[in-house]
Amino acid sequence: MKSKRNTPSLHCFAVLFVMLAGIYGCKDEPDLRLFDFEEQFILRTTEEGSCRQDNMIIRVINIFDSRCPIGVVCFWQGEAVVGLEIQTDTAFNLTLRSVFQPADTLYGYVFRLVDVQPYPVNNVNVPASQKKVILEVSKQ
Repeated sequence: MKSKRNTPSLHCFAVLFVMLAGIYGCKDEPDLRLFDFEEQFILRTTEEGSCRQDNMIIRVINIFDSRCPIGVVCFWQGEAVVGLEIQTDTAFNLTLRSVFQPADTLYGYVFRLVDVQPYPVNNVNVPASQKKVILEVSKQ
């Protein structure tokens, strides 16, 4: 006859393992990417970029893309609008626009929107998590 004494301890171990996997497997923090001044870098929505040469963190808050999709004839080219949150000695928000304001200077830094990808295609929805911006930051 087999003993079932070890069964409760195995169940406890399994429950503990599942709980720890759930706690350590969850990511509440956004991904952090390193970048250098005067070099292009890529960020997706909610990702953060940290400057190697300075105490600066940039986070993409949102991307709104109204550019004329491939496969459509438009009377206006449209534009992509990117909302950024920037933390240095102070925190501030910045909006860059692909057509009307692709660059802006604040607090001694120049922020430039190089591109938003992927380019829109007619009848193709791209999830926000798959959209990315190419940025460049330099000191004034």
